[in-house]
Amino acid sequence: MNTRVTLTCVVFSVVAIGASAQTRNVSTPLARQGVIKTVETLLAEKGNPTPASAEIKDPFNPSEQDLREDYDPNAVKEVKQVVRKSDADLLQDIAKQIQPTGSVTLGGEPYLLFGEKRQKKGDKVSVTYDGVEYVVEIISIANKQFRLRYNNEEMVRPIK
Repeated sequence: MNTRVTLTCVVFSVVAIGASAQTRNVSTPLARQGVIKTVETLLAEKGNPTPASAEIKDPFNPSEQDLREDYDPNAVKEVKQVVRKSDADLLQDIAKQIQPTGSVTLGGEPYLLFGEKRQKKGDKVSVTYDGVEYVVEIISIANKQFRLRYNNEEMVRPIK
């Protein structure tokens, strides 16, 4: 039993020593400044007029402007007020985008034609309005008009 405890302590000690040795390898900003000064001196001796600190960016201690170029803490924040339209108004705007090219009756069932695509009563049509996708249901089709539904609001549109 004592050998197990001793072995565990030895393993723990080796891991702790290894971890502490690794943390000593992490450079501090002061140590990095010393290296940057040495590089500047060497570059100046080679005839390079540009100081190295202007070209070298410290990834461990970035400047405030390098953290986020577009961030301005003094900027006035705009609050965009979202105006929610009623379902009836929304349906009117959405319905303007649904423009069938005609209608046809096949097998006793009326269809709306959108180019080569056919839609029948009960089909759902997806429409994107203001970047949001809405689903509108076709609830009836007549010779010259069709009826749409969105969230219990209905609207009649002509077939052109």
